[in-house]
Amino acid sequence: MGSQALRTAEAALLEAVGCLLVRHGFKPRPRGQTFERNTEFGCWRLHLSIVRGGELAEITASAALRVNAVEDLVNSADVSLSKKLAKETSTAGAELGNLRDGRPIVWYLHADDPVEGVAHQIVSVFTEIGLPYLDELSNLDTLLARLAESGDRAWLVSPLPDARFKRAVALAVVLARMETAKEIAESSERFLAQRNDPRLLAFRHFCGQIVGKSS
Repeated sequence: MGSQALRTAEAALLEAVGCLLVRHGFKPRPRGQTFERNTEFGCWRLHLSIVRGGELAEITASAALRVNAVEDLVNSADVSLSKKLAKETSTAGAELGNLRDGRPIVWYLHADDPVEGVAHQIVSVFTEIGLPYLDELSNLDTLLARLAESGDRAWLVSPLPDARFKRAVALAVVLARMETAKEIAESSERFLAQRNDPRLLAFRHFCGQIVGKSS
């Protein structure tokens, strides 16, 4: 009974968050636990991660954006990825608390809690932190530069270096900047090699395919 009551509260929370997001141009109904707002290049996303433990749910929120053309290139090289999962990948994103001060923000929801207060808190933080982040990265020149980074805060765009670099190369190709794509591929390969990254060969193969296809 308690578990079902908590699921009901989670569903009510998603509905409340969706209603609040409409004013920011988002669709009110989530796909799973992800709310989307269409853009010229793809979409912005607010994703809620919900971890249930007994009578309590722990909730974190992440802002992400998807550049469809980039994800199509990256996902076309991954034969193990289903069509459904390919539609759910994002080009860049991070948890809101990590964007703010490097520490996750966690909201707690009990089965009998009024959900409106939690929903307002989530959307308020998203408005303060997530929307400016998405707005900044929606400049594709800025996004390209951030994806190509390898510094300490690069993980706030995409946590896995090889995945981030693949998207940098793909975005350069999408923008028809082939020399830039090659330069990013070369510098990224050197970075992965220095780290003995086990995904180096896959990255090298991807770059050969993508840069070669568009040259």
